[in-house]
Amino acid sequence: LGHQGLSDLVVAGDVELEDYILRDEKGRMDIMPIGTAEYANAGDIFSSLRMEHILGQLKERYDLVVVDAPPVMAVADARIIGRLVDKTLFVVRWNKTPGKVARAALEQLQRFGTDVAGIVLQQVDLQRYGRFGHGESGYYYHYGHYDKYYSS
Repeated sequence: LGHQGLSDLVVAGDVELEDYILRDEKGRMDIMPIGTAEYANAGDIFSSLRMEHILGQLKERYDLVVVDAPPVMAVADARIIGRLVDKTLFVVRWNKTPGKVARAALEQLQRFGTDVAGIVLQQVDLQRYGRFGHGESGYYYHYGHYDKYYSS
């Protein structure tokens, strides 16, 4: 099913980082899947010294390291990982994630010492909203039910 990855690397101990990295030659990007190791508590794996060491190795090797974490309110993984990374982008599904849930998740990240660099709105219906700009560049705007959320 899956490929060995981060969870296997953390559990395995002294092994080569290279053995767990998949190369995407077309996109010129390296990927490390979450892995196949079974573990009782992801928090134990992600909060380990081994995880800190692995992230340190990745930071030395790459210009940019992106860690995709599960939803903040679902499990503790994102809050734990948020303390280990330099910056966090908070992703919100447009018109689906209630403002109260997004606010509570951001407050949790803040309590755990996460440096949130910004918020990404996902799955925005661009057909419904105005567009300003030239050519392929531009920006979108919408005044609607998110006004109260952003003004608070």
